[in-house]
Amino acid sequence: MTRSCLRWSILVALAAAVPAAPATALSGGLLRPQQQGEIADLAKQAMVDDPARSWEAIQALRDLGEPASGRLASVLRQLLERGRKVVGRASRMVSEPDRALHLQNEINETRAKALANIKVLKKGEPIQLAHQYYDDLDEKVGLLAKVFEVRQAVRRVMIERGRILPIWRRLEVVDVRFDEQKEAELAETAEAILGLPVAEVTAIPEFGQGPPPAAGSVAWHYWHHAACRRIEAYNAGLKALMDDDEYENLRAVNHYRQLLGILPMEADARLLQAARRHSKEMADLDYFGHDSPKADHKTPSMRTKQVGYTAGAGENCADGYSSGERAFWGWFDSPGHHKNMAAERNTALGVGKWGRKWTQNFGRGKRLMLLDEDARRQVAVKGSVLPPQG
Repeated sequence: MTRSCLRWSILVALAAAVPAAPATALSGGLLRPQQQGEIADLAKQAMVDDPARSWEAIQALRDLGEPASGRLASVLRQLLERGRKVVGRASRMVSEPDRALHLQNEINETRAKALANIKVLKKGEPIQLAHQYYDDLDEKVGLLAKVFEVRQAVRRVMIERGRILPIWRRLEVVDVRFDEQKEAELAETAEAILGLPVAEVTAIPEFGQGPPPAAGSVAWHYWHHAACRRIEAYNAGLKALMDDDEYENLRAVNHYRQLLGILPMEADARLLQAARRHSKEMADLDYFGHDSPKADHKTPSMRTKQVGYTAGAGENCADGYSSGERAFWGWFDSPGHHKNMAAERNTALGVGKWGRKWTQNFGRGKRLMLLDEDARRQVAVKGSVLPPQG
């Protein structure tokens, strides 16, 4: 299958300006300027791309009752029309929905072979096969990612519609574009794009908010794609803790895990410190290996516990690589290191570089990104923090 088989693109919803609404009569008078300002602010918030903030503003407008009903109707009309356009554009892009299912099945088959190969990985043919599986999956998963960007946009539209249509109906606004027949037709179009009934797609849990769907199913691909994007965004928020090479290596490892259908690892500041300290010590003392000459932190497990991480799950070391990408491929070609990077149970990773010395420390603790903000603030690196070299 070539890239020309599918013509997908990422949907970008067009922002719509909120028109001014006339002042509304209230108990024999017009709304006070403060009330008008509150309603106008809520109307603007309702049009933002953040679904949670938008829905919160819509509920607030609804709760204001009659004084805000005109502006609420205007906002809902714009949201419904914006969503209708998103689905319409998606339907023109998805001319052959069955191709997505075929591509997904091919990915499932290749992933199964790649994971089986990793279990028996050794130098020679298995490593060569691992490279072949990587290249094959890199192309196909890239194509499917474009599919899911389109699908996720339609999914967001249908979730939003499920919330706002009941409010729209209660306002009793007459607009033939959104009558029951047109909405049924829109739902049918959306289902063809999504590859699943709308109700099933909207019921897929967010990462960390329920068990994932059956592995390899259409719903699971939705879930996995969204989970990878969320972990990716979390790690980007910790980029300032790493130098460019460390971050590049983290991204390379996680990209490979996504290709395999394994969840990426989250960056962890504690593991990062353990890894960077070990790399610096190897450079300063001119040695290479997992065992430090210093008895108080001789082993990888001792070093991760010293920084406050008690669920360490292994360590990779490398010497002589000038970039994070090159270090990744060096470990990729080494069976033991390769298995550490692809271990499904690993949830966290810290990459530390000093000169040309490299360390990866893996962890299997609870994901910090799934904890609330207060709980995350209580997790801190023990000991002094070693900044990136240079």
